[in-house]
Amino acid sequence: MTRIAMLLGMTAAGALLYAEPVLAAPATTAVAAADQAPQPGAPGQLDTVVVTGSRIVRNGYLAPTPVTVATVTELLATTPTNIADALNKLPEFSPQFTTQTNTGAAAPAGNYLNLRGLGQALTLVMLDGVRVPATNTTGTVDTNTLPQALVQRVEIVTGGASAIYGSDAVGGVVNYILDTKFSGFKGSVQSGISTYGDAPSNKVSVAFGTRVLDNGHFEASYEHSQSAAINQADRSFTNSIPGYAGAGQFSAQAPTTTGAANPFLIYNNLRMSTTTLGGYITSGPASLVGQQFIGSGTLAPFKAGALTGSLPSTTAGITSGGLQVGGDGAYLTGGQLTKPLDTDNLFARFDYDVGHGITAYAQVAAGLSQTNYFIPPTPLSVTILSGNPYLPANAQAALTAASPPGKPAATLTLSSLAQNLAFMQRTNAWDSNLSGTFGLKGKLYNDEFSWNAAYTHGQGINHIETDNNLNTSHFYAALDAVKDPSGNIVCNVSLTSSASLYPGCVPLNFIGQGNESAAALSYVMQNTAYTIANNIDDLSGSISGTAFNTWAGPVSVSANTEARWVGLQQTTDAPPTLLPQLTGLRPTWVATGRNANGPTQQFVGNTTAAAAGANSVWEVGGEAVVPLMKDFTLVKNLEFSGALRYTQYSTSGPAITWKVGLNYQPINDLRVRATESRDILAPSLFQLFQGQTPSVVTGTDPFNNKPYAITQYSGGNLNVKPEVA
Repeated sequence: MTRIAMLLGMTAAGALLYAEPVLAAPATTAVAAADQAPQPGAPGQLDTVVVTGSRIVRNGYLAPTPVTVATVTELLATTPTNIADALNKLPEFSPQFTTQTNTGAAAPAGNYLNLRGLGQALTLVMLDGVRVPATNTTGTVDTNTLPQALVQRVEIVTGGASAIYGSDAVGGVVNYILDTKFSGFKGSVQSGISTYGDAPSNKVSVAFGTRVLDNGHFEASYEHSQSAAINQADRSFTNSIPGYAGAGQFSAQAPTTTGAANPFLIYNNLRMSTTTLGGYITSGPASLVGQQFIGSGTLAPFKAGALTGSLPSTTAGITSGGLQVGGDGAYLTGGQLTKPLDTDNLFARFDYDVGHGITAYAQVAAGLSQTNYFIPPTPLSVTILSGNPYLPANAQAALTAASPPGKPAATLTLSSLAQNLAFMQRTNAWDSNLSGTFGLKGKLYNDEFSWNAAYTHGQGINHIETDNNLNTSHFYAALDAVKDPSGNIVCNVSLTSSASLYPGCVPLNFIGQGNESAAALSYVMQNTAYTIANNIDDLSGSISGTAFNTWAGPVSVSANTEARWVGLQQTTDAPPTLLPQLTGLRPTWVATGRNANGPTQQFVGNTTAAAAGANSVWEVGGEAVVPLMKDFTLVKNLEFSGALRYTQYSTSGPAITWKVGLNYQPINDLRVRATESRDILAPSLFQLFQGQTPSVVTGTDPFNNKPYAITQYSGGNLNVKPEVA
């Protein structure tokens, strides 16, 4: 999506008193700069830069593991919305977990980085080399909550980092590096809009830094950004079907069986085969099956569309994937192509030179990311009982004729998309992140070694509210409408001894399109919410420097240790294991498979089970870079790098990770690096402690071509061990 951006930058005089060089320069320039070995203190140069791929201090282009270093200036020049959106344009990332693209109910509400497409849980996100508390059940971090105004650069290493930084780095590490020496004032105001005149966005940021108390430095920043959603009806290609504004007409066709004779195709104007907006009759009296209800509840023929694929002859006439081209089938309207996003970030840091080469620092970071979206509707199959006062006369006559004396009254089954009902459901999501760090750093042995020690406490909270979640108990009670002795339309259960179990029941007119009363919708809908809190306490220390020199160069070493305590607390007011109240109801649901006795969940969607658990981790590691040859013919430089890490988890026991590599430079203008490593991904707390969650699994029995549905239960497992890569 092309954006037109208007930028206004304000920098106070003398603001940039300190600036590090741009490291992401062209490769030839970088190699030349590295080989020239600039003198300490040379203008515009830094002697060394600590990069994410190693704890050993090296220039990024000489690091034992390839590292991408992207300055914020470069990132925002390509994508002025936010840093994560810009990172997702780099080839290392697979941008499948962004706030804008996640429109499904199960999608995480935030901007989650995914290195090499291996999954967001396999990408370790750090802030100045310190782990950031998770904001989701997967243990991942919504990067929208990180401070952005004082981020100087982002360093990315794509693999081989578990031996350096521990678990979760199978895909790699993304390290947000702050400008901790900024002095002055800077601010920006930005506004943008898409090429198509929609999706407006705005961003305001300010940052301030100054020296205090002679040897101290203080800096702070605040940023607010906002971008609007793109609704389905906003774009012309979703609006071109005459008479159907916003009809979703482009969709990939997924045949049941694929091959040269039945390939994947793309169709225009797709509709559902056996579902309509007002209700398609799938079973009942023969004279009614295959017809539909339209408008205020009028019975009408159903016009089928064209087939969208081929299936075995035993299912001739059934469209592949349940879709047709054209016809009267249901289609999705009112959806979102992207979500809206509001973010706020606040950051403050104070450091002080206490003497003897020791610096103490403390910093706090807070972020809040907010979004909301509609839950895409799914077809609802319900049973309409004979005597329902909302049935038109001709439909009721057919049911009466099909009801033999002394036998149960005939019924009919409807399949309806019921968008007026479904699109009342809206999810509001908040991701917040709060962390504080206190640390000490300094040098030893005539500045040959650098050391640091830090303690971090952080909490990430993911809060999800679903407005108008469908309460199945109320829904199935309201569907069974009858007339009371006075001729008023009421819920049937209200006339029985079970009336007290369904107080305030309001009958629901589910026949036709948009005939539900406001009172009935209010009765069958209920707001639900859940909160996921991830806590982390991290105590770490490291030391690195030159152990000794050989004829080929200095031998660099690093040692580090870390202890982490992580906790998960997940609360909900609508656990998925909560069974619906069905006592005293006549069956208005459709019995399938193990759901023969009725629905298995109180609420239709976006619920999660309560969970609680904790885990502690202790680890120690070391790293070395050893030069082997230097200044030989076709061997300008050859060095070996290695790392080893031992980790002990309280839940799963020990794990060992390692890395070995060679860095070979035959001539000045060519460098070849090879690395082999063993990396791990420890199970998240949710994978260990998740509560039991039921889900309905559907399929087709290949022996009789009949559909089935079973209830599957999933939950945490304390026996899960770290994944090895």
